Formats: sequence, structure tokens, C-alpha cells
Amino acid sequence: MGFTEHVFAEYILALNAGVLSSAGYLFAFSLAALVCVGAAWRARSVPDPDTRYGLVALFLISGAWSTAYIGFLLAGSAAAKSLFYQASLIVGFGAVWAWLWFCSAYTGRTLHRTGAAWRLAAAVFSAAVLLKITNPLHGLYYSLEPSGGAFGLVVRHGILYWVVMGVSYALSGAGYLMLFERFVKTDLRAGPLALLTGLTATPAALNVIGYASPVLRDITHEPLGVAVFAVGVLVVYETQFSTVRAVGDLEKPNLTVGPGRTVRDLGGGAVEAIPGLGEDAVGSPLRDVAPGLAEALQDETPVWTVASEAEAPDADAPRHYQIMETGLGGAAESRIVVLSDITERRRRQRRLERRDDFFRKAQALADVGAWEYDVQEDRLRWSKEVYRIHGLPEDTDPTPDEAVNFYHQEDRPEIREAFTRAIEEGEPCDEELRIRRPDGSVRWVRVYGEPQVEGGDTARVRGAFQDITEQKRREETLRKLREKYQGLLEGAPDAIFVADVESGRIMGANHAAASLLGTTTEELIGCDQSELHPSGDAEKYRSLFRRAVQGAEKDSKVFSELEDGTQVFVETDSGEQIPVEISATRVDLGGEEAGGEALVGIFRDITEQRTRENVLRAAKEGAEKARREAEEAARLKSAVLANMSHEIRTPLTSIIGFAEAIGENAEAASRFAPLIEKSGKRLLETLNGVLTLSELEAGQVEFDEETVGLKEEAKTLVEELRPQAEEAGIGCRVEANGRPVRARADKGGVQIALRNLVANAIKYTEDGEVVVRAYRKEGASREGGTSGQEGQAVLEVEDTGIGMDPEVAEDLFEPFRQASEGMSREYEGTGVGLAVTKEAIDQMGGSIEVETEKGEGSRFIVRLPRAEGSGGEGSSS
Repeated sequence: MGFTEHVFAEYILALNAGVLSSAGYLFAFSLAALVCVGAAWRARSVPDPDTRYGLVALFLISGAWSTAYIGFLLAGSAAAKSLFYQASLIVGFGAVWAWLWFCSAYTGRTLHRTGAAWRLAAAVFSAAVLLKITNPLHGLYYSLEPSGGAFGLVVRHGILYWVVMGVSYALSGAGYLMLFERFVKTDLRAGPLALLTGLTATPAALNVIGYASPVLRDITHEPLGVAVFAVGVLVVYETQFSTVRAVGDLEKPNLTVGPGRTVRDLGGGAVEAIPGLGEDAVGSPLRDVAPGLAEALQDETPVWTVASEAEAPDADAPRHYQIMETGLGGAAESRIVVLSDITERRRRQRRLERRDDFFRKAQALADVGAWEYDVQEDRLRWSKEVYRIHGLPEDTDPTPDEAVNFYHQEDRPEIREAFTRAIEEGEPCDEELRIRRPDGSVRWVRVYGEPQVEGGDTARVRGAFQDITEQKRREETLRKLREKYQGLLEGAPDAIFVADVESGRIMGANHAAASLLGTTTEELIGCDQSELHPSGDAEKYRSLFRRAVQGAEKDSKVFSELEDGTQVFVETDSGEQIPVEISATRVDLGGEEAGGEALVGIFRDITEQRTRENVLRAAKEGAEKARREAEEAARLKSAVLANMSHEIRTPLTSIIGFAEAIGENAEAASRFAPLIEKSGKRLLETLNGVLTLSELEAGQVEFDEETVGLKEEAKTLVEELRPQAEEAGIGCRVEANGRPVRARADKGGVQIALRNLVANAIKYTEDGEVVVRAYRKEGASREGGTSGQEGQAVLEVEDTGIGMDPEVAEDLFEPFRQASEGMSREYEGTGVGLAVTKEAIDQMGGSIEVETEKGEGSRFIVRLPRAEGSGGEGSSS
């Protein structure tokens, strides 16, 4: 906050000089003093304490500064004016430090709280004040010299005055830089604040004008700028001022809302984060531009969930924002809404919850619980699973003696002894015992305890509690099985598995079963029967097991297929799948205590059987294929003979007939010679087509890879065949843009394809036109045999002829096929033209396809590899 100091002129002579009178200045500074004092009172409501202290100090000091000028204007004696002048110098320099404090606090810096900065400021301010107070002793700051004016003196500034003034403007400039950096970096609407801040520097220009010309008084005008700044930031732009201070550098989405939740400002990427919100939302009610957020604020919902509208792979995942709403303070009645993205935190929380749930479920599935006995408190604690295993409600709080009483009477001495050793000797315990539930049922449990020693004594015992009833039952079942079927199991060549009918777990298996799966019998015991089969079909095999249990209740059942008709497989330890046939039998092991019922499954490897069946099936399919090929060959033979008979006999008959006519009447030679020539050409065309196809299929035609201009070739061929088109009464033209279309192909091969396609189009078109197009296709992929490196060169031949059924078009490129087959051969031709065309295009690395509808015409599309560098206009063919 720089300021210029006074140069006194003769007060009475200057009273009526300039545009503004002394009364006007008196009014301006009086108003500025009142505004600054009022602003200091209003600034007490600014929420941030450091910013509040800075503003209050700035406005109070500026008010005192204005008051010093009022005293200067009203004082009658030169001594009084000199006293007020010196006071203005001291107070004005203090305003500089208040301005710096405010700028540092408002922009979020800690410069105003730094001890070194405080000490430096105190030293500089004290030195400047001391120089001003002691000026009568050294006269280096200013001097009072006699003058002929009304006051009889004038102030002359010394070197120290200009030094202090330079320091003042430098410090003020540092404050301006802090503020403008804040305004530039924020994405809030800080333009009005930047303009308002710039106005505070305008008085410096007024000082220069007052010093250089009589238009204004040669007096410091900075207090007026501070007063304007006070009105702006605390009245006109109060909301923007408070918002920029609160969230100006906040990277989180935020918005400022006024009364009625009208959007006043947006920042921190709020436009991108809030669906439907745009820059034009400022001034609109929040419920109109972001109804979801408005509803969340209305309901005071702490977390707002936004469904994603992007097309990214993770677009379905919603975003979660924690809503923080706070008032800006003052009379603006505005509030700031800050959205903190807690999506990742929510995801981590859900993953943690899923993990905890997984552990709980794992404990439940494994029938394992945890327990702890605190020796000092003599208190026993159980986990939820331990209560479940005991069959007790969770609000039960058993003592250690009551817990021992849950054990079977025969096992109580053993658990007491193990428990005592753990406490007194620190010896871990691991026992398998029986407990009796309140409903009278007996369960086998495994009790494990680990003493925790502190200070040489056992402080607590922690351990696990597992229900092993099923394990004991399987062991008993296995023992019974071994007693009854030991010889059968070990002597059988097929794999035999024994599974519990209730749980589906394997209770026994022979060595053949282990060998089939590439594992050991020990690893098989206890696993679920579905684990014997491919893992991807576990549910299907569980369903098969249930069918086997039900179906084998009275008699043995054989299964080789699942419900969907697919083969039953087992999966070996190496991942190999082996087809099997299962013979299932249900056996009684002598009551529930002895193990209940079991399902015995004999698994027979039918790999060789399936191989024989596959060979037989393949042979049958091969014979059927050979039969179809023979029938097709016979049909083609008939078609060839019919076509060749027609295409060779007809022109030969014409040639012979016309020759005989010429022999009988020489004068008819001129009339029949063209007809003989036409028939001869037709015959030659037929033979050439058949021979060309034969040579292509035999690989006797070599195509050279060269650059071929498709547009030029198309124009040449259309001009050659135009007479035929005109004779048929149809149009024939080439359609292409100005760019060259160059293919990497053989020129002769391109001519073969073009000639056949255009000639066919003319032949099968009775009305309309034939259009040949040549163009480039950019960025083609590897399809249809093209290289795909630099796109494709495309030829299209489109006619408005008879067209054909799309089903017929699928076989159109086979030899001796015609779209007019079955139409009493209305059109001439052997049916090899398109076959020759396709063979030539295939050998040039291209592709051909047809789009057609009967009665609508046809379009043949030829795609060839585009020549490298064909994108330039200067390419040559």
C-alpha cells in the first residue's frame, strides 16, 4: 500500500486552486474515515481469524490516516498542520504492514505468523518512526522552510523520505502479488475482486497528478482507495470475497449457494463432478441444475452418490462424495458446499467388510470358533461360532466350570487336566473330545489352546474350537467300509469312490481311483465329490450326484451324461479331462451313529470306447461328405456338359450353317461373314474362359506385383465396352473423384476382373446403366486377404439389371454357375467368368463380394491392396 508524502504549498493561495476544493477533500476524507470505521466493525464477522485481524487493523489504521488528513485540512496554525502531517506519515506507514498481514492471511500463507517476519517488520517500522520523530535533530527526512505563503513555511523532503516511500511501495506490491496470484489460480469468478484490488492502487496515480499539476491537491489519496476497497469486499462482493478466501485454492469440487440455494459460484472441478451442472448454472436454483445434490442437502445426507454417465470400462461404478456445508459468515447468508470424493475410501471399506465377512463365513464353513480365558479376571470369552457349536444363545456367559460341564461325562477329566496344564505349566493343549448340547445331541470337537505368558505367569489362554463331528463320522464310515469291502475296493480294476449321501464328501477311494486322478487316496478323503470333475461345471455335477442318490436308492444306476446331454468327465491333478461312465449304488453302513448311508460309485474310463465311437462317427461323416461331393460333382458335370454343349454347339452350328449357305450362294458371303465372325468369337470366348480358369486353378498363371491405376484401367475398359452398352440401350460410365487410386496388383489380372464384371453387368442389364467406381479406403484391417498396411484400393461395378436372390449369390463364384440357371438359359455364357474373376483376385491378394436383390440390380465390390505411397497426388501408374 504505497503512498506519496506532502509537499506543502502556500495553503491560502492554493485553497481555491484545482478542480476540487478543500471542502471537497474534507468531505471525501471524512466519508472515508466513517467508511473505514464501519468496515472495521463489519469485518468482525469474517470467519477466518487472521484475515479478520488484518482487515480490522487495515480499516482502523486507514480511518486514523483519513482523520490525520482531516486535522491537516482543519488546523489553523502551521505548527498544528506540521503535527498532523507527521502523524499521517507514521499512521500511513503502519497501514502498509496491516495490508501485508491481510494479504498473507487471505491467501492462506503464514508469512504474518512467522517470527522472523515479525522481527523484521518491527525493526523496519521502528526505524522509520524513529527517523520521523527525530527529524528535528537530523533534518534528513523533511525540513520546514520559511515561505511567503499563508502558513509561512513549506515542507522539503529529504533522502530518507524517498527511501521509506520506496520501501512502502515495494511492501505494498508484494501484497498485491499475493492477491493476484490467488485470483489467477482459482477457477472461481474472481474477476470483480481483482478489479477492486486494482482500484486500491489508483490513488498512487492521483498522487502523481496532484504533484505535477493543479488539477488535484498535492496530497496522499490512499485512504480513499482503502475505503472503496472496504465497501467492495464487505458489501458489494462480500460472497465472492469470502468464497475465494475459503476455497479459492481447494481442488475438491465446491460451489457457493445463496438464499434459496441459488448457485453463486463454482470451483474445484464442480462442473465435471456434478452431472448436469454447467458454467451457465450460476444464478440458477440448485434444484434446477443439480436436483440430486439439492435433495441431498435438503435431507442433510452426509454422503451423496452419483451414478456415472461415462462410457469408460468402469462407467457403471458410482462416485461417492462426502458433503461438507459451511456458512461464509457476514450478512451475505451464503454457504459453501464442498464435495470430497470418498469413492476409493468406500471401496476399501467395502473390500474390508467383504474380507471380514469372508473370514466369518470361512469360520462357519470350517466349523471353527475362537475362545479366550483370562486368568486374572477368571473370565471365559467365546466367539459366535463357539456358541453355535455348543447350541447356545450368544447372551450366555458361562464360567469355566460351566463350560467343562458341557463336555461328555467321560471326557471331563481329560479337558480339566489339559486346561490345568496350560495355566500352571504353560503347556499348549490339543484334544479331541465330545460335548453334549442342550438338545441332547452329541458333537465331536477339537479344542486347541495356546498359553500367553506375561511376567513369568500365564496371563491368558487363547485357542480354537472346531466341530469335527463330520470328520469323525467319515472316519467311522471308512472303518466300516474297510471291514465290509476291503477286498472289493483294493482288488477292483476300476476306480471306486465312496461318498456320504448327505454331504457329498468322499469317505473312501481305492488305489485305482487315486491312479485315475493322478493323486493319493489321502488327498481324496474329505473333498467334495464335485471336485472330482471339471471345476467350471461344479453345479452340474452336484445335480448329477443328487440324481444318483435318488436313482440308486433301490437299484444301481449308470450315468455317462449330464442333464444337458454332455459327457461326464473327471479332471486329473494335471488338468486332463477323462471321459467316464459311472455306476452308482447306495449302501447302508448300519445306522447314523455308524456312518449312515453312502453312495458307491464305480468310475470306468471310456476313453478308448469314445475314440472308437469318434472314429466310426468320423468315417460315417466322411462317407456322407463324399456322397454329397459326388452328387455335387455329378451336378457340376451335368452343368458343364449342358453349358459347353450350348456354348460350343450353338456357335459351331451357326458357323457350319452360314458356311453351307455361302457355298451354295457366293453372293451371301458379305451378309453371313459377320455372323460367322460373331459365332467364332463367341466360341473363342467360351474356350478362353474355360482354359483361363483351368490355368489359374493349376497355378500356371503368374501375376506380377506392380502399381496399377484402377481409375485409368476402368476408364479404358468402359470406353472399349461402350459400344456393347449402347447396342443394349443402357448407359456405362466411370465414377471417381480427383484423387488417384493405385493398387498393388497385376495389370492383366485387373483387366480380367474388370472385363468379366463389366461385360456381365451389360449382359444382365436391360434398362438403366452400369457404373464403375474406383476409390480408396483408409485404415482397412486384414480382411478378405488384403494387407491392411496402408488401406485398400476398391473397385465397384454396379448395375440396374435383373439382380438375383442373395441365397443364389453365395454360390455365384463357383465354376459353371449362372444367376440365370433354371431360366431356360435366357442369357448366354458358360458360367466361368465370375469363377475366373474370383480366382484372379484371390491370387492378387484381394477379395470380391456381391450385394444383390432380385429385380433391383447387383453391385460387385473388389478390394485390392493399396500401393504404398498412393496417398500422394503425384503417383504414376
